[in-house]
Amino acid sequence: MRKPYATPHKCDVCRFRIPAFRCVERAAANRAPSAAGALLGEVDGSFDSALRTGNAIGTIIEIAARMSSDDTASKAADALQIYGAKGTYTKEEADDGSVTETFTGSASQIATMNFYDAEGTYTKHKDADGNVRETFTGIAAGYNDADWQQVWLETMESALERGVDPASLDDTRAFATALKDGIVEKYDMAKMGVNSWMEAYSGPSGSGAIFKVEGMDAFLEKYTETRDGVMYDKATGKHATWGVSGSKYSYFVW
Repeated sequence: MRKPYATPHKCDVCRFRIPAFRCVERAAANRAPSAAGALLGEVDGSFDSALRTGNAIGTIIEIAARMSSDDTASKAADALQIYGAKGTYTKEEADDGSVTETFTGSASQIATMNFYDAEGTYTKHKDADGNVRETFTGIAAGYNDADWQQVWLETMESALERGVDPASLDDTRAFATALKDGIVEKYDMAKMGVNSWMEAYSGPSGSGAIFKVEGMDAFLEKYTETRDGVMYDKATGKHATWGVSGSKYSYFVW
C-alpha cells in the first residue's frame, strides 16, 4: 500500500506543510430581472393593476428598500475589493479612531486575500495609526474555479519537477496526463458530505490560517476504494483522487 499522502510542501495559499498532491498553490453576466419587475409580471404586467392589488404597494416598497440595501452593500464590497458580492455590509467607527468594516455573504473574489468562490464573513479593521488587519471565516478557494484544470495541471507538473514520493509518482503522472487530455471530472466535496472551513488572517504581524474539515473518513469509505496503492472511484471503477485549495475540497475522477 502506498502512503495516502505525497511529499509535503510549503503552500503559499494555506501556509502549511501539506501534501503537494492534495493542494493547489495559488465577461459580462446576464442581468437578472428585478424583484419589483417580477412582482408586476405576476400581477398582469400592468403597473396600475399592481397598485390596485391588495398589499402590492407595501410589497413593492419593501422590495425597493431591500434592493437599495443590497446596492449599498455591493458598492461597499467593491470598495473593499470584494467582487461579485451578495450579502450584508456594516461599518463601525470607534471613539479611538479605528474603523471596522464587515461583509457577510458570498463573493466570487476577495482580492486582497487572494480568495475565490468565497462564502463567509470578511472583516477589515483599520486602527487609528492606519494599520490594517483582515480576517475571513468561512469557505473559499485559492484559485478561480473557471481555471481549475490549468491550475491543477501546473501544480502537478511543478510537483513532478520538484520530485514526489516514488509511491505517488505514477498517480501524479496519470493525473497530469488526464488533465492535459481534458478528461478529468471535478466534484465539489461539500455536496458529498465533507464540511470544511477556515479562519484566515492577514495584517502587519503576518498572515496565516486555521483549517478544519469533517467527514473525510466517511467520504473515502463511501466513494472510493484503494487497490494496490491506487485510488479508484467505487461507482465507475475509474481513477480518482481528491485535492484541497484554501478550504475547498474537490474530488477528481478520470
